Amino acid sequence: KFMPFPVFEFGLPMPSVTVVCGLKNAGKHSAIRNLLCCTAGLTVCAIVDQTEDLALPASLLDEAASNAPPQRTRIFSMSKPRGRKRGGSASTSAEVVYTPLKNGCMCISRGTAPIVDCVTQVALGEDAYDYIIVCSDEAREPAILAQAFDEHETKPEVTLADVCPIDTVVTVVDVSTFWDDFNSKTSIAKRVGPLLVEETDERNIGIADVVTEQVETASVLLLNKTDLLSQKRLEGLAAFLTLLNPDAKQLRTTHSGVKPEHMLGTRLFRGVEAAAESPGWSQVLRGRTLPRTPSSKMAYFVFQARRPFHPRRLFDLMEDARQGKHGFRRVLRSKGVVWLATRAEKYGLWDHAGHEFTLDSGGVWFWAMPDGLWPADERVRAEIKAQYIEEDDIGDRRQHLVLFGKDMDQLRIEEALQRCLLSDAEAALSPQQLGSLEDPFCEWYVEGLDPEEEQDSLVLSPPDLDQTLVQNALDLKASEA
Repeated sequence: KFMPFPVFEFGLPMPSVTVVCGLKNAGKHSAIRNLLCCTAGLTVCAIVDQTEDLALPASLLDEAASNAPPQRTRIFSMSKPRGRKRGGSASTSAEVVYTPLKNGCMCISRGTAPIVDCVTQVALGEDAYDYIIVCSDEAREPAILAQAFDEHETKPEVTLADVCPIDTVVTVVDVSTFWDDFNSKTSIAKRVGPLLVEETDERNIGIADVVTEQVETASVLLLNKTDLLSQKRLEGLAAFLTLLNPDAKQLRTTHSGVKPEHMLGTRLFRGVEAAAESPGWSQVLRGRTLPRTPSSKMAYFVFQARRPFHPRRLFDLMEDARQGKHGFRRVLRSKGVVWLATRAEKYGLWDHAGHEFTLDSGGVWFWAMPDGLWPADERVRAEIKAQYIEEDDIGDRRQHLVLFGKDMDQLRIEEALQRCLLSDAEAALSPQQLGSLEDPFCEWYVEGLDPEEEQDSLVLSPPDLDQTLVQNALDLKASEA
């Protein structure tokens, strides 16, 4: 018999949270329904958009409750609306509906109510639950939701993560449609509607970006509908997912059927910072060698250089790469840090999944920082210095990309990237002359925080050291949200 792992904070038992995410029709609701039906002896509260989506069997519904009017309540949120400046947060409310089940579990239809407000009400309510299961929005990135738990205060100095921490992040992957979604050029807004995307992410991101982030943040990957894919293709997909997230536990199912102990109380999700270090690209940039499956032909390689890119040539290469030119048709995922000749003090974050290529602000090189702003930890300072090249005043500035793909032509791709580097003649130009080179990329802002917050607005982030690079990207998204 499966029993919950007790978790205690402030001397009180508290429930842990399992977040279930994935695209529509991947099998999220089936996974949650299966958990509600087989968690005998445990009390579980499931928070979903609409209870009807779960298609719960009639035998599980409480007859007395079904004959009575639905139990409804309103949740009031003091969360700051998107786009609203500091100086006033508006209170909004949304109706939620409670559906009790015969086995003591509860299902809550949250409608438009924010997830953190629903979880807070359940965690601090009179009814005690062993576990809370949250069905995440299709367009929501789990890292942003986890960060919301860390920031949402249930009372002064006590966050939602203190009261009921996220214990497991499950991403349900429909193996039969994964590659169609990953290679789609459609934005997530067109798939789920602009309103939902606006509430979770202001950017018009692609489906591939959402799928990739959900996979890379997961502590458990549920490979669903395996009966619809050949064994060879399934092994190839599993190998690629392993490269994306080597630390995630993979489970293969046909109808999202999985034992409760694989999704509840796993303690596999260890917080936002640890999750930021889970992606394969992050581990490779920090020096780890990932396991490979030769039979699947999935592989990766690292591109490094200690000379800046010419921004115009790099921009043109990224445009060509979107069309699969220069060998990039075989590159499925790539990420890393970029040094542009026109931006001496700032580094960029190269991010690519499927057909989507972006180059956004990453932070400030240590080369550009006064010594007093460097980390105090001597070990970290030594690692920074190990990356330093004093000659030509290079410092820690560099190109450092990891590329994942199948049957990649590494030589051809590396040659295309090397052609984007400054020539010897260009490298000899003065800083003023380099600054005047054509640069078609958008402006980079390195605040990372609301400028009205009384905090240091400078992002202090050494690339691929302690994974603060990834955390800064999450901070940027969270501050925009």
